[in-house]
Amino acid sequence: MSNAEEKEINHREALNREKEPHEPRFLYLRKKEWLVALFAAIITFLVFLPVLSNGFVNSDDDDYVYQSTAIRHVDGQFFKWIFQFHSSNWHPLTWVSHAIDYALWGLSPAGHHLSSIILHSLNTFLLCLLIMYLMRLAPTDESPSDEGYLTRTIIAGCVTALLFGIHPLRVESVAWIAERKDVLSAFFMFLSLICYVNYAGRHESIRKPVLYAASLVCFVFALMSKPIALTLPFILIIFDFYPFRRFAADKKTMFLEKAPFLFLSLFVVVLTFMAQSSSGAVKPFVLSQVGVVVQGPVFYLAKMLWPVNLSPVYPYPKNFSFLSLTFIGAFILLVVITLLCIRAWRRGNPVFLAAWTFYIIALLPVSGIVRIGTQAAADRYTYIPGIAPFFLIGLGAAWFAGRPSSKAGIKSKLIIVPFIIICCLLGFLTIRQIGVWKNSIILWTTVLQYYPGYSDGYFNRANAYMMAGKYKEHIQTEDRSGTISSEAGEYQSALRDFSKAIALNPTGGAAYNNRAKIYFKTGDYQKGLQDLNNAIKLEPSSAGFYSNRCQIYNALANHAQAVKDCSRAIEIDPQDDFAYFTRGLSFSASGRQVEAMADYDKSILINPYNPKVFFSRGLAYKEKGELQKALDDFNMAVQLNPRYSDAYVNRGVVYGEMNDLQKAVEDFTLAIRINPKDSSAYYNRGAALYRMDKKEQAMQDLRQAARLGDKAIRKILKGRGVQW
Repeated sequence: MSNAEEKEINHREALNREKEPHEPRFLYLRKKEWLVALFAAIITFLVFLPVLSNGFVNSDDDDYVYQSTAIRHVDGQFFKWIFQFHSSNWHPLTWVSHAIDYALWGLSPAGHHLSSIILHSLNTFLLCLLIMYLMRLAPTDESPSDEGYLTRTIIAGCVTALLFGIHPLRVESVAWIAERKDVLSAFFMFLSLICYVNYAGRHESIRKPVLYAASLVCFVFALMSKPIALTLPFILIIFDFYPFRRFAADKKTMFLEKAPFLFLSLFVVVLTFMAQSSSGAVKPFVLSQVGVVVQGPVFYLAKMLWPVNLSPVYPYPKNFSFLSLTFIGAFILLVVITLLCIRAWRRGNPVFLAAWTFYIIALLPVSGIVRIGTQAAADRYTYIPGIAPFFLIGLGAAWFAGRPSSKAGIKSKLIIVPFIIICCLLGFLTIRQIGVWKNSIILWTTVLQYYPGYSDGYFNRANAYMMAGKYKEHIQTEDRSGTISSEAGEYQSALRDFSKAIALNPTGGAAYNNRAKIYFKTGDYQKGLQDLNNAIKLEPSSAGFYSNRCQIYNALANHAQAVKDCSRAIEIDPQDDFAYFTRGLSFSASGRQVEAMADYDKSILINPYNPKVFFSRGLAYKEKGELQKALDDFNMAVQLNPRYSDAYVNRGVVYGEMNDLQKAVEDFTLAIRINPKDSSAYYNRGAALYRMDKKEQAMQDLRQAARLGDKAIRKILKGRGVQW
């Protein structure tokens, strides 16, 4: 029997001696260890508290939260919707988490951020426990009940968890609301690993099947949060290699128990590839991918050790050479580290090989083997892989603390004092990095400081400027009951950045398309039309470009051409609900109400969460005199958007036509509260009050409508000699 096997047997016997008469649900951890894990979680929570002052950003937060109508209505339709592909992904549980946040906080970003901070703090807590469990199961001559061994277990767990929790590389995963999937998936991954450790680290027990099932269920939840969890079965195999050393036991059982995990991973790989491919997120192979794959592990290690100049985006390199010093150096370093780890394993110390394998495998899904998007790397990609180097640092600190020495007091200071300084420095850098995610303008300005030639940076900052007025996501956000306030956007800044993006990338149609949106908003339809012509010429298969040009043709009263463009958009993408909606507006403006209604119906069938479609269909029903159907649609519009003032006004008009004047007045009043400058709301409320014989109140409203610019009521009042 080898020394390593003897150590393992002695260690397991010590564990068994330590167990209480009734075997605990989990491997026994002392109160002190639980308190240390709680301490690490609290420190992490406090460091990330400044995130609460951040707003939304225009990088996916719009799709996931502040423009998503789906998360606002948790019903049967919602639970059907979440299992479909959205935002180039399949992660139903992430959508559920955002829906819960919306139910709790509305569109207050602080509430959404708080949920992410709590999840990340819980992850720090669970990681600390996981490291302690692994330390207890690692082969050693000592009993886990020895005070010295307990101290080293606590040191390893605490150092690993704190480095993980407060490191600046965590900011992207925590401060970016749309990246909730990272922290949520990790939460269930850690639970799955803890259950598996307790399953594999004990002798036969009636609880073993329960722990195995719990591990598998948590893994399913992790996959439903983010597909990145698909590496977990391979992490379990690494744990079997070390510290469990199960390879020498029943290999058949060991691999059979991984079969369900591997099957689920394969299933999610297929789903993810389908989701990414369906939206065009999977990019063609380029030579620089080789450089990204090789340089990535070294790049991330460097950022972990020296976390400065962190960018929200690291674009793909434009030029790549196999002879570059960066590539050659990274390749040599990878080979050297691998050989050193193998050498250590052969000498009876497998922990380095286990940690290095964990790091590489955890990075594989985001290594660039399959090119997704335009980024070569991302801070968020280190959320799980970063555990490995942090664990080795924690293990080193524990080893140093356990060395025999007569100067225990000095030695403890040599660990504690530098570690406190390092934590303070990491906390400072993390808080500073949190400021980068304050709002969209700061976010993309930071990216452009590092990469001034990055066209997508200008494009995204231009979008932020364009939406600054409509959504004000970097100034303030709505309360839980309504949409975000609007004012004129910073259109000139947006136009400047869109033009810069076009100059840097003249072959992309998106910048032309979005610049056309500004021209549309400002009424410069001819320039908008020209930009959309250019966009369609560059990307003739983009359905959205045709839908947007349809809008401009509608504004120019060229409804026949508008119908042609929307029809073309529908040919390209039969599931383009916006194209049906816009074509419906074209038909309606042309007096073709039957065709308009059919398009509104189709748009609602595809996307039942767009209040504008219900509003437009309600107008059509009102025009046809089908008041009850119009009322139903206006009800749905305000249900989807409780601050839809035009819907309240028109619903009030319908109530008036149905002689329910009290409800009509209530709706007009709601519209006025939402938009105090809406002259039509004052006019209609005044007319309703007049019919209710409340002439004095009615005249006040009519005068206010005149003051707000209602020319018709001005003429009426002037004819009666009434001053407004």
